[in-house]
Parts: sequence; structure tokens; C-alpha cells
Amino acid sequence: MGEGFLKRLAGKIPPVLLALGLAALLAVPALAQGNFGFTVRKQLGFNNGSQIRGVFSIQTYNNPPDLVSVTYLLDGQPLGTATAAPFKITFDTRSYAEGWHELSAIGRTGAGDAVNAPAQRFQFVSAAEQNRFMMMIIVPIFGGIALVFLLVVGIQVLVSRRSKGAALPLGAPRTYGLKGGAICPRCKRPFGLHVWSLNLVTGCLDRCDHCGRVGFFRRASRQALAAAEQAELAMAQPAAPIHEPSEEEKLREQIEQSKYLDM
Repeated sequence: MGEGFLKRLAGKIPPVLLALGLAALLAVPALAQGNFGFTVRKQLGFNNGSQIRGVFSIQTYNNPPDLVSVTYLLDGQPLGTATAAPFKITFDTRSYAEGWHELSAIGRTGAGDAVNAPAQRFQFVSAAEQNRFMMMIIVPIFGGIALVFLLVVGIQVLVSRRSKGAALPLGAPRTYGLKGGAICPRCKRPFGLHVWSLNLVTGCLDRCDHCGRVGFFRRASRQALAAAEQAELAMAQPAAPIHEPSEEEKLREQIEQSKYLDM
């Protein structure tokens, strides 16, 4: 029944559909091999998408289990061969002509079959083009940083003017908040770093609550803040009065000094 049924079914299917079905079946191994590919990674130099310059590595992925070697090609010419996992080589774009190039890879299995990886196109750029790309990236970044810096400084100055004269008295209790505290190098008084202060690598751009100084402040330890608070309390104590000698004391001192004068 099964064989006769298949013959009758085959007789009813148009030849074109049979051909398409056979082509699809034959294409299955090619689709499985289509996952085989390679990546290009920067080791030392510059890359901006497909624009590259410097030392780069090439390494395959989704390798067949019996892969024994991979030959990399540059514009169809051998670039290098790797015979062991991870099948990686390095090359320097500066050793080749500037412009667009095509990189491809051919793998060999233990059975001697060839496995092709899809080709990729890259532009080997010159030093001048690299500098131009870098300026296109760096200028907006540093421009944004400068804008944020000026904005924070403007906020600091505005707050400083509005809060002028509102500084805490010497020895007054205070809290340092989430960002901790700092000690102003001008007035030597501790204050809490503001939430809106600009974080830098080793400190913050902030404003002293006491003297209004705007600048870079390093976060102080709790011990250093406690010592600054104690020093501030000492500053709050009234200074000892300076003793001024009376007229009688001045005369007695003059008499004592005259004993040592030669007559």
C-alpha cells in the first residue's frame, strides 16, 4: 500500500514542485554551514564600524566539529592560516593599501571538505582619516562635558549668591548626606557635599556652604570631618584677652632694665 500510494502521489505532483522540493533538501547542509563565520576585533588602533586602522585579529565562530584549519583571505589572496582552535590570526592594516578590501575565510574539515564563511568588507583608512573620525567623536564628547561643567558652575554661583550670609555658625550641628562631607581648603570648615555636585574622578565640583568657594573638593573621612568639627569649636571660643601693662608696671620694668646700663 505504502509504495503504491507514493507512486500515485508522485504522479499527481507537478515536476516543478518536485524539483523545488529536491532543491530545498539539497540546500539543508549549505544552510547548516551558513552559520560558520568570523569576527574581526581591534587589538591596537582605531575602528569606526567598517573603517579600521591598526592591528586586528580574525577568529571564526560556529566551527564544524571536525574543523582542522582555516585560511583567511584578503581580496582573494592568502592572509594567514590557523591550524588549531580558536583559529585566530592577527594582521596590520598599515601593511596594505588604503581603501576598501574584502576579508573572507575558508575552513577545512578532517574529511577534506571546504567550508566557506561569508565575506566582509572593510575600509583601511589613513592616519589623516583616523584623526578626522576621532575629532568627530571627541569634539562632541568634550563639548558636552564642558557644557555640563559650565552648567554646574553656574548653578553653584547662583546658589552661592542666594545663600550668602546663611552659613552655619561655628560649632553648629550638621549632616553630611549621601555623598559625604568635605573640608574647605579656604576656611578649613567641614560641609556636606551637595547631591547636585558634579562627580569627577577623585572628588566633586561643589561649593562650600560657609565661605562660598566654588572648586574641586575631595571627600573627607569621618575621622577627618570630626577633627575639623573640633577645630571649628575651638575657633568659636572667645580669644584670651591680651594683657596690657599698666603705667606702674612699665616704670618698674624701666628701672629694672636701667640696672644693667653702664654709668
